[in-house]
Amino acid sequence: MIHVTVFRDKLCIQASQRRVERKLKDIIVTLDPESNQHAKQDQLSLRVKALKRQLDESEGEVERLEGVRRKALRDLEEQQELHCWPKSQHWSLRSGRCIRCVDPSWAPPTSAPRTRMVSMTTASPLS
Repeated sequence: MIHVTVFRDKLCIQASQRRVERKLKDIIVTLDPESNQHAKQDQLSLRVKALKRQLDESEGEVERLEGVRRKALRDLEEQQELHCWPKSQHWSLRSGRCIRCVDPSWAPPTSAPRTRMVSMTTASPLS
């Protein structure tokens, strides 16, 4: 009889062990997708950080190129201004020759010439 009870106890233990193993397997199956999801989420967060870094670098490059473009436009406007002076600025009235030919040290002004406004109400012709 003792042998039968030991056998029966052994069978009960084996059955409960199988139930625990099934529960463990179910838990592992449930946790496996969650762990994959966390791994994917970590990869995605790393990807987002990398994309943000690339965006910041691209914005910096755009700002740099805008500065270069603005400088080039200023240089172009300056060159156009220098080459578009009225003829009276380039030609000497006395000699009829180019001011550059008369005075080799002559250089055009860096800004547009300013004309003096004469008031019509003043008594003297030249102030």
